[in-house]
Amino acid sequence: MAESRGAKSSHYEKQHPRINKPDMFMNTALMMERSPQAERPNSFVPESRNQEDEVQTRYKDLSALGKPATQESVQRDENEPRKCNKSGAVVVLPNDRALSVDCSQDGVHAAVSALNKFGQERAKGCQVYLSRRPCSYCAKLLVQCELAKVYYLPIEPELNDKEDVQRVDKLFKASSTGLSVFIPKVSENVIKGVKERRSPFLGSARPNEDAINEYKRKLIDEYWSEEWVRKAGYDLEWPAFDKKMHYQTQKDMYNLMEWIARATIGDVPDSVFVEIDPYTLEGVYFKTAAQSDIGDKTLVTEDSESIPIIPTPNEPSWQGHALHMVRMAQMLSQRSDDPSKPVGCILMVHGEVVAIGWNGFPAKALYGEFPRASTADQGAIEKKEPYVIHAEQNALLTRNKRNMNHKSSILYSNKVPCGECVPLLIQAGVTNVVVPCEPLQDDPENKAFLAALRKGKLKGYWPARHNEEVEGRSRKLVMES
Repeated sequence: MAESRGAKSSHYEKQHPRINKPDMFMNTALMMERSPQAERPNSFVPESRNQEDEVQTRYKDLSALGKPATQESVQRDENEPRKCNKSGAVVVLPNDRALSVDCSQDGVHAAVSALNKFGQERAKGCQVYLSRRPCSYCAKLLVQCELAKVYYLPIEPELNDKEDVQRVDKLFKASSTGLSVFIPKVSENVIKGVKERRSPFLGSARPNEDAINEYKRKLIDEYWSEEWVRKAGYDLEWPAFDKKMHYQTQKDMYNLMEWIARATIGDVPDSVFVEIDPYTLEGVYFKTAAQSDIGDKTLVTEDSESIPIIPTPNEPSWQGHALHMVRMAQMLSQRSDDPSKPVGCILMVHGEVVAIGWNGFPAKALYGEFPRASTADQGAIEKKEPYVIHAEQNALLTRNKRNMNHKSSILYSNKVPCGECVPLLIQAGVTNVVVPCEPLQDDPENKAFLAALRKGKLKGYWPARHNEEVEGRSRKLVMES
C-alpha cells in the first residue's frame, strides 16, 4: 500500500475482528430487556391447562427477590393478572437500519410497542430481533404487519406456556412472516477483538476481570441455566435443543455472554454521573440523601415509572439508567470499522430510544476502498478522517423522530461529540449529553463541546472524579476565554 510508506504507526493496517450486524441487533434487544426501565407486562392470552410452568416462574421470581417461596406464595391469586417475561425488541428496515429499539414497559410488550409507534405500512418487510420468543398476543400483531422475519434468542419464551408456544407456531405457519430461533455466533476471535480494542476515550486502566467474570456468570445463570436447558429440551422443538446442536449452542451462548460482559462492564466501570456547571465546567455535587445512597444496590430499579426522563443526577434510578445506556453505547462501538477510534451512541427523547449509531466508513464501502490512516500516522499520504461517518451523524440521520427539541432529549455516547457533530446535535434539538469520561481541555476535539456547555446550548454529564490526574495529564477543565 502506497500510503503505508514512512508511517510511524499501523492503526490503519489493523482490522480488528468485530461482531456482525445481526448479532449486534440481537445484543441490543437483550440489553434493552436488561435496562432498568424494562418491566414485566401482563399476559393477554388464555390460561394454560397446566399451571406448572407459571408456578416455577413465580418461584424463581420470589427467590431472586430474596423472599420465601412456599407452596402458598407461588400460587398466583386468580384476580392477579398473569405476567410475561420482560423482553427487548429491535425493528430493522430492509436497508439494515434500525427503525425502532424498545423494551416492555408501561404494560406494553416490547414487540407491540415497537410496531405500534410506526404502524403496519412502515413495518412491512422489516426484520424484528426479539430477546425472547414472542407470546401469541405479540405474534398475531407481528404477522399482521407482514414482516419479513422475526428472530428470537434460544432462552425462556416471553410466556413460558407450552400451549401458547403452539399458538405462536400456528400463527406464523399461516402467514408469510418467518419465525426463527437466533443462535448468535460470537467467535473466539471476536472476543479477542474486544480485549484488544479498548476505547481510547476511557483511559488506559485494564478491565476488572473479576467483575467481567461475575457478570458473565450472572448472564449465564439468567439465560442459560442447566435447569432451563434441560426442561426446554423436552418441551420445545427448537434447533438449539437438538442433541447434536446442544453443545455448540451452549458454547455460542457462553461466548455471547462473555462478549457482552467485556463490551459493557469491562470497559465502563460503575460510575456516579454529575451535572457540569456551565461556568466552571466542574461537576455539581448534590448533598442529598439520595446522592449519598447511590451504589450497586440502587443502580437498578424494577419500577420504570421512577426513572426520570430528564437527567436527574440526585435520583439513584436515573443513575442506574444512565450507566446502563452508556454501557450500551460502548457496546455499540464494537460494531465500528474505524480502526483506531470506535464510537457508539444512543439518542433518546421522552424516555424512548429514537436511534442508535456507530461510526465507520460510508454504507456498502469495501475494505480498503478508503484510507484508514489516522492523524497519528504522520507518514500516511491520505487520512481517514474526511471519509468516516461519525456515530452521532449516523444516529441523527436514521432517527425515527425528527423533532428532538425537548429538555428530555439525551445523547448517550462513549465519547464527547466533536466539532462536526456538536452543531448538528444542537440543530436537531438535543439538550443533554452523557459520556463515561471527563473530557480533557487540551484535546482540540473537545473544544466545540466545551464551548457549547459554556454557552448553555448543551448540558453535560460525566462521572464524578476519583482522582485529578490520568496518565499524567490534568483533567481540570478551565476554558480559556
